Order: sequence, then C-alpha cells, then structure tokens
Amino acid sequence: GGARRGWNHSDPDTPVAKHAPSPSFVTPSLSRRRIGVGVDGSQGSKAALRWVVRNYYRTGDTVLLIHCQPLQFNPGAGYGAGTQVFKALEAKEKSKGLELLRKLARKLQDKHIRCVQVLARGDPALELVQIVESHRCDLTAIGASGTTHSGPTGGFFSS
Repeated sequence: GGARRGWNHSDPDTPVAKHAPSPSFVTPSLSRRRIGVGVDGSQGSKAALRWVVRNYYRTGDTVLLIHCQPLQFNPGAGYGAGTQVFKALEAKEKSKGLELLRKLARKLQDKHIRCVQVLARGDPALELVQIVESHRCDLTAIGASGTTHSGPTGGFFSS
C-alpha cells in the first residue's frame, strides 16, 4: 500500500497498540487468544462487545478495542489539511475517540478483562482489517448499523 495517513496515540494508563505485527511467530494457545472489536459508540458496536464478553472471552484472552476516525477531508482535493478549522476538528475527533476507548477499557478492566486500546485514522474498514491482521486476532467482532426484530445486529468474522 501507499503511505499511511493515520495516527496512533498512546495512553499511559492503558496501552494503545501500534500497527506493527507482534514479534512472536508462535500461534497463541487457546487460553491466550486475541479478540478484535471494532467500536464506534453505536448500539451495534456495543452489542458486538457485549457478545464477545458474554460468549467468547475466556480468562487469559486479550480484547483489542479498535476505534478508527475517518479522514475529515479528501487528501487529494488540496483543501482542509493546513487550516486551523481542520486542525481543531481533527483534535476534537481524536479526543472523542480516546475518551470512547478509555470508557470501554475501564468497563472491561472492572471485569478483570485484559484489553488494549487501538486508535487509528483513515478508512475504518481498511484500518480494521490491517489492525486485526497485524495483531493476529483470532476473532473480530463488529457491530452492524440498524436493528432486527430481536434487537441490535452484530457481525463477526475470524481471521
């Protein structure tokens, strides 16, 4: 791929993963799985996280909370990137994303669930795939927008 336009942010209280692959080439044991969950604050993403915690998570697993901020402008269009308004909008969106990750991480940590926060910027679908592949997630859960007759829908795929 081309040059990445995304950013990652580290929080000293809860680690935020980088996009680099794990240095270990050993397949994780069944008791140490990595579970990626795409979160955006929607009901669908909350349902996906609840499903993971209730139905898939086991002691020793690590949950990757993945939030991606879409680009706020079209990089090829030649506008937006250098303006104060754009910089303020980006800072606000980054702050909102970090707060969402911290809130969800606190809830998981209160349940003694190990988690890693991942904040990325770019196309959410592409970033999610790249992140779960680089972290060798055993399962990825994402929420779907909309509802069914039985409640919020969620989507799941394994890597």
